[in-house]
Amino acid sequence: MKHSQRDAVLRTLSSVTARAALTAFALSTAATVSAARASTAGVAPAPIVPPDVAIERLKAGNARFVVGKPSRPNATPKRRAEIAASQHPFAIVVSCSDSRVPPEMVFDAGLGDLFVVRTAGEVVTAVEMASIEYAVDHLGASLVLVMGHERCGAVKAAVEYRNPPALPLPGAPKPVADSHDDGHGKAHDDGHGDGHGKAHDDGHGKAHGDGHGKAHDDGHGDSHGDGHGDGHASKPTRVRETNPDFGGPKPRDHIGALINEILPAVEAAERRSRRGDLLDEAVRVQAKSMVRRLVEDSPMLKAFLVSGRLRIAAARYDLDTGEVELLR
Repeated sequence: MKHSQRDAVLRTLSSVTARAALTAFALSTAATVSAARASTAGVAPAPIVPPDVAIERLKAGNARFVVGKPSRPNATPKRRAEIAASQHPFAIVVSCSDSRVPPEMVFDAGLGDLFVVRTAGEVVTAVEMASIEYAVDHLGASLVLVMGHERCGAVKAAVEYRNPPALPLPGAPKPVADSHDDGHGKAHDDGHGDGHGKAHDDGHGKAHGDGHGKAHDDGHGDSHGDGHGDGHASKPTRVRETNPDFGGPKPRDHIGALINEILPAVEAAERRSRRGDLLDEAVRVQAKSMVRRLVEDSPMLKAFLVSGRLRIAAARYDLDTGEVELLR
């Protein structure tokens, strides 16, 4: 057998072995979950809802919400008493913290139906990942729906960091560092401002000596490097945590950390924005990128996916219509 053929066979065997191991792990974990749930308070475990059934239940609930005819299930004192000792949500919804996007209302669900994880921009870090794994592994949830939404403020902040508005509102903080201030700001302020002060004194002096000099070395130079640079040519890729020119984040302000989590989605949306609406494209990409993170960063969730016990999907909520669109 040729080396290339042998390598191909070995790769195939390795892949099959890995899949088998993941499946075995998922099945054994599912059995453990069932046993644990059966032992809770000595009652029979609630059956795990199949992933396809779970997503149909969410679709049906959202359809009722959209037309304004919610059934408001599982909202009685009896239901409250039923789930007081244990919970068995059929789905996990990972959504933005936005006050206009409450998952239980959007999907017309009741007490104990949904396990909800909410963060600005539906960002999933290790802490959120642990919550999701717990709900799948211990509570038996069979669906994870990561739901972004129209006009998301967290995603908009990341979009505007890379694409600052041309005309900010009066008194608004500067959205990005060194863009026209250091570039054409300093070039013309120090240049013509202090100007035929600094431009012709120090000026041709600092403008043509240091100047074209600093204006073309540092200037077009710092101007197209720092100036037109940050603003147009090479966009900022990460927020500097204490960058005062961003208008925040100030020391101990964590908004920059949030924006950094969303910037990769904005960068991807810029490369492939097909709808002409960068913000909406970034919202879609952000939700799908969090799905990828769940699969890639959690061996447990990946194992449940391989076994068919779990489904993970991305969605977008429309603020105007109330409709939830599944993303492909």
